[in-house]
Amino acid sequence: MAHELNTPIGNGLIAATTLLDSTLTIAEKYAQGLSRSMLESYLADARDGSVILERNLHRAANLINSFKQIAIDQNSTETRTFSLATVVSEVLETLWPSIKKTPFKVHQSIPDDIMLTSYPGPLEQVLINLINNALIHGLEGRRSGQVTISASRQGTGRVTLLVEDDGKGIPEEQRAKVFDPFFTTKGDDGGTGLGLSISHSIVTGQLGGEIEVSSEVGKGTRFTISIPLAVKPPID
Repeated sequence: MAHELNTPIGNGLIAATTLLDSTLTIAEKYAQGLSRSMLESYLADARDGSVILERNLHRAANLINSFKQIAIDQNSTETRTFSLATVVSEVLETLWPSIKKTPFKVHQSIPDDIMLTSYPGPLEQVLINLINNALIHGLEGRRSGQVTISASRQGTGRVTLLVEDDGKGIPEEQRAKVFDPFFTTKGDDGGTGLGLSISHSIVTGQLGGEIEVSSEVGKGTRFTISIPLAVKPPID
């Protein structure tokens, strides 16, 4: 978190320092008489510096809010009402340090009006697992590629959430095993094979839904999640 915040805060500090220097210089020149060109140059620098400063402070604030909310959600065992689009945005904000190191693009297409009363923490964990799976496995060896997260209402009480990539796909003999505990094609690289198994357990258990995988070799992979808009909490 500290490493990721360093960039926007550092950029903001440079912009603020530059703006301060320009302001001190123009204040000194003001006492001696300003030319039109000097004032116009200062105003242009002030505008550009303010834009940079505002953009980077917003970036830092968004990072802090995303980290904070996900930390709260991961430690909560209670349901709450939340926007699906907001939760997906927070997950992508958290994963951005990893995503930006790849040549791949990750897009979301979530309607703003889809509200859930559910467990955001477990849902975030599922999304993190599926997105990482797409980046590490689905798009492995590619120079470009895309992961898309989309959602739509299913009837009046459910939502369908899709996580799909345009990568290499999953061979048929492996497709039936992807949700099995400890199944992995990355065992030699330290893979545990637990990510998709845990995701399956969360979706079918705590979130009260279903998860399916469809894939075609050379054409990508799609994970389809169907969950209720309002989960029924367990009875004590």
